[in-house]
Amino acid sequence: MNSKLYNQTVPTNQLWYVTTNNKPLETSNDSFDVNIVSNVYENGLGVITFDAPLVKIRGSVGRWSSHLRAVYLPDSIEVVGDGAFSCNDGLREIKLGKGVKRIECCAFRGCKRLMSITIPDSVVSIGISAFSGCTALREVNFGPNSSLREIEGCAFLHCANLTVVELPENVVSVGPSCFLGCGSIVEFRGRMATDDGLALIDDNGAMVGFANGCGLEEYAIPEGVKEVISGVFSNNYALRSLTFPKSLRNVSGSSNFLDCEHLKEFKGKFASKDGRCLIWRKRLLAVLLNGLTDYSIPQGVKYIDAESSFVGADNLKSIAFPEGLREIVLPLWCEYKPLSCVVYPSTLTKFDIFDIYMIAPGVFSKLHIFKGVEAPKTCRYCYLGLKGSTILVPKAGFKAYEESLLSGLQYVDATLFKEPGYYPVDRYDGDWGVDNDASKLNTRVEVELIGVEL
Repeated sequence: MNSKLYNQTVPTNQLWYVTTNNKPLETSNDSFDVNIVSNVYENGLGVITFDAPLVKIRGSVGRWSSHLRAVYLPDSIEVVGDGAFSCNDGLREIKLGKGVKRIECCAFRGCKRLMSITIPDSVVSIGISAFSGCTALREVNFGPNSSLREIEGCAFLHCANLTVVELPENVVSVGPSCFLGCGSIVEFRGRMATDDGLALIDDNGAMVGFANGCGLEEYAIPEGVKEVISGVFSNNYALRSLTFPKSLRNVSGSSNFLDCEHLKEFKGKFASKDGRCLIWRKRLLAVLLNGLTDYSIPQGVKYIDAESSFVGADNLKSIAFPEGLREIVLPLWCEYKPLSCVVYPSTLTKFDIFDIYMIAPGVFSKLHIFKGVEAPKTCRYCYLGLKGSTILVPKAGFKAYEESLLSGLQYVDATLFKEPGYYPVDRYDGDWGVDNDASKLNTRVEVELIGVEL
């Protein structure tokens, strides 16, 4: 830290900065709520002068600059706006003025060299992803008279070097995935922290943080916790067993157990008999596939959706869904290496995908077996998620699946069929528009549909 500059008072109509190339920072009036009068760099210091006191930074101050090293703000600033300093991967030091009230969405996202920051007592809210991707961040300091009440979701996402987090007493809200990817945290402090410092629990009984760097192999969530918010246990590389209390009502989010590579057992409320699944109101909350090559989802599950966590599918070769399952959204495990087989039950009525962009990596299984005679309802792009694979369906339902397949594959040109049952599909374009011009089908993948006795 440059203590000499840090301890000086910046005039209200100026912003000071330091660059590594000793040149003025490229910026524009669009970044501020007042007009720039001058921008000069002399004697190792850059000074932007405005025609009035600076109250808000709207965004993109030197964005993507690797030369911006330090920034010193005047006390007149009340809002550090959306993306104000995002992606300045050379930024090491930032002094926020004493009047800042809000740090908005992505304000410092991706500032990979920022190691420490002091949040003024005046700040009442920290926005979504405000410090996400600040991978070198080790210290977030709050004053004894902090007014902070709200930290929104993903605020410290992937701040992998945070070790101790002490939240001010006034904080009443911590958003989902706030500390997702913070695998080095060993202790929480402050009013929300549990006595052992391992968890953050808000006034509504929601668990919003866990010290994933503590090294525990077994952990029992305290009785009284009603909900586990998304991302709480992500990037925990030690945890092997997790016990849920009787008070629990829900486990939310699909990223709760992301990269929990040794977690193999759930105990307590919602746990399945084999300890591999969390099941709530017939909906699959999570399944632990670590160490497994083949797995069958337990009976009783009727719904698998975008919030279902599929954990540790790296070694998985096949998976079967139970009879009685009605709806499924292709989950995140399709991003891992391809499976050899996926079996869908005869009761399936809805077949969908979590995100149309998930299909981009390619096939996630070589073989899909649909047992139902009636083809499940599907979205327009769903079968693109099966590209390059073989689909086995009952002979009696072949026509229904063929019609469903054709309605989903909007890029199919019927004149290009090489033989019955093979469907050439164009790679999707940016606007997902329909294009039947054969000359534009420059990338083709095949889906093989076969009717068999099941």
